[in-house]
Amino acid sequence: YALVCWFSTFLAEWTFRLAWLCVLIAYGTIAHASVGPLGANVASFQKLSARTEAPFLFLAIVCMIFATPMLALLIPVTVFAIVNMVPTMPKLMPRVEEMQNTIKTQGPQISAAVASVEFSTLFLIILMVFMGSSSILMPITYTQYLQMRAKHSPDICNVGRSYKNSISGYLNYVPFLKGPFEFFCNMMSR
Repeated sequence: YALVCWFSTFLAEWTFRLAWLCVLIAYGTIAHASVGPLGANVASFQKLSARTEAPFLFLAIVCMIFATPMLALLIPVTVFAIVNMVPTMPKLMPRVEEMQNTIKTQGPQISAAVASVEFSTLFLIILMVFMGSSSILMPITYTQYLQMRAKHSPDICNVGRSYKNSISGYLNYVPFLKGPFEFFCNMMSR
């Protein structure tokens, strides 16, 4: 039984890492096609960080190296890829045109839902650190990812403000946590 549990955990972890490797290759290819060859200098980094794919490349590198397998981390990456891929697909099949119309009409709602999932994942990661199943570096790097995403997506900022307002309301009943929460919010807004 112990061998089966170890193998399934080992298999799940490496399947997760393989998924992130695929994400890294896909977004790296997209960034390379749009930016061109990159060097190991500041100008190349600035050119890459201006692209909307940059936060996903960063998240893929971080998760491939030291993240605990967690499906919620793959959801925003997958939805972003689908939303950006479907409008460019040729209308060869009737379902593709239907999906393109859905994305045109439901785009803002999809983006807001993905932003909510991205922010909620931060709370799951913090909980996983307290349970001992994730690295202490994961909330820090995921916060950096959210900051990078906020530069390209106003939905992230809106969801962050709404979470901050609702949590601040609850912290009126627990005043000793208000200071650390304000510190965290100030760190996020940088």
